[in-house]
Amino acid sequence: MNKKHCIEYPCRWAYKIFGTNEEDIRQAVIKIMAKKEYHLGNSRKSSGGKYVSVHLETDVCSEEERNKIYTSLNNNKAVIRIL
Repeated sequence: MNKKHCIEYPCRWAYKIFGTNEEDIRQAVIKIMAKKEYHLGNSRKSSGGKYVSVHLETDVCSEEERNKIYTSLNNNKAVIRIL
């Protein structure tokens, strides 16, 4: 049984962004989020030091906006994965 979660908009949404270079991830976020307010948390490194993750939080007004941000981040070459 597939249940779609009911999300009430507007809401605060968080993205955990993974890549290999923190500065490249931060620059991608700045470009993509240029006209929106957001909070970008401190990065964390993987145990081997090969990967970093950055926590992004922003307010989204709709599922369309939430997905657009996800897709824009996902299509950026600095980003390996998003949760």
